[in-house]
Amino acid sequence: MSIKYRVSGIYRNQIGTITDYQVHKIENGRETIQKVNKGTLIFNIGMSTEVAKTYQWDYANGDWIDGEEIEIIKGDNDYLRTNPNNKKTDNLGNLIDYSKAI
Repeated sequence: MSIKYRVSGIYRNQIGTITDYQVHKIENGRETIQKVNKGTLIFNIGMSTEVAKTYQWDYANGDWIDGEEIEIIKGDNDYLRTNPNNKKTDNLGNLIDYSKAI
């Protein structure tokens, strides 16, 4: 299955909640990078037949590498995670925090 969305980072609000994601979108063999609202990304992943994965910077080789597949966890407030195992590190919070860069 091909990859359509790669998530490389997060943006948090003032109280630390993830509100947006840094997304590398692949369409027609072309990659675009943009900041995407959490709700929009959840909707887009849910509507896609393709896979979404984390995208992590490989410091040793100076390039991006695909991480784990991202899934939508349904509930009162849907959210994204890689593994449904109750580990906080699988909630994408371990990706680059771009909100600290601005």
